[in-house]
Amino acid sequence: MTYRFFEGKDHASVYQKYRFTPPDELKNIILQYLDKKKGKPHVLAVDLGCGTGQNSRLLAPHFQAVVGIDISESQLEEAKGVPGYPNITYRKGSAEELPFPDGSVDLLTAASAAHWFDQSRFLAEACRVLKPGGCVALLGYSCAFPRLHYQDCGERLDHICEEKGHPFELAVDVGCGSGQGTVLLAKHFASMVATDVSPAQVEMALQHSKEPNITYKQCVAEELPLADSSVDLVTAMSAFHWFDRPRFLQEAHRVLKPRGCMALLNYTMDMELSYPDCCSQTLNQICQEFYAALVPYRSAHLGSNSIELYREAYKSLPYPEKEWHECVRVKRPMPLSSFMGFVESFSSYQTLVREDLQKATALSQYISHRLMSVMKVSSAETEVEVSVRYYCLLACKPQAA
Repeated sequence: MTYRFFEGKDHASVYQKYRFTPPDELKNIILQYLDKKKGKPHVLAVDLGCGTGQNSRLLAPHFQAVVGIDISESQLEEAKGVPGYPNITYRKGSAEELPFPDGSVDLLTAASAAHWFDQSRFLAEACRVLKPGGCVALLGYSCAFPRLHYQDCGERLDHICEEKGHPFELAVDVGCGSGQGTVLLAKHFASMVATDVSPAQVEMALQHSKEPNITYKQCVAEELPLADSSVDLVTAMSAFHWFDRPRFLQEAHRVLKPRGCMALLNYTMDMELSYPDCCSQTLNQICQEFYAALVPYRSAHLGSNSIELYREAYKSLPYPEKEWHECVRVKRPMPLSSFMGFVESFSSYQTLVREDLQKATALSQYISHRLMSVMKVSSAETEVEVSVRYYCLLACKPQAA
């Protein structure tokens, strides 16, 4: 049978932007083989499963005419949008039913596409349309040995890639909120699905989303609208502690591909501030008072410390391959007002707001004024350095699960 996975407009846009053009080294091997077996002139090349046209354009200078064929109208629309190739024609069609007379084609190619064809029907059709001496070139790339290099961290990048292997097709960000983590991951995947139970959060994410490969959906974490074994990565960023955790872990297991990975991350409340020529101990004592004032409004669902919920999940996961990372300190500059706003986004502060808005506002203003007093500044827009401690659970679904 023929498989059809790449027909969406957003997916086609990602293809056009990120898919590699086959290298000249492969092109030269193909043309040399064609010269040896058939000889010139090179009249007609047909590129099957042409997608957004990278291989078709590579062949165009070497043939009188090139025809790119794909079953996806969206992919062909992207291909047609690239100017400068007057001898290329794009047509919608399948590899198993080619619109060419018998013995009319010099070269049939399929770049990273033949594995999706009905093999026996395609090969019979290729035999029909090729000229005597005409050639077939089916090319692809290995997912097993990609290598990334960036300054001094090449080995670690390769290790991360090898945990799952390329390509990274689909990631799901569960409890995505307004989409900050989703956007961070989107550039690494062909498609990204972000879910949240809150219509307001999803609406906010949609308003700020510019990435064409992200789809936002409103749903609960325990019932994901995804097929079995279809997802490369499941993430929950500062959200897992709100889920029905056993049900979510079962659902994550269901949707993950074999060797797919799960990443559950969060941060602790003990954020630390620093400001030049200012006593950090005094600043952070005030911060601790702020955090302590919010403890009575903390949800009982979270227990006394959310990190224990993640440790419990780590221990309960039956996967042989799993990792626990703690005390990952990240420092970032931000205005004092942004730090205050960050704490005000905590569920405990929002509970206080619902119970007593005046008290919540007074508390926030009191803490902000005390911090500015110690810093000897008059503006809450003064930049401080905030140190946040993250922890993370990583797990890989077994191949045989």
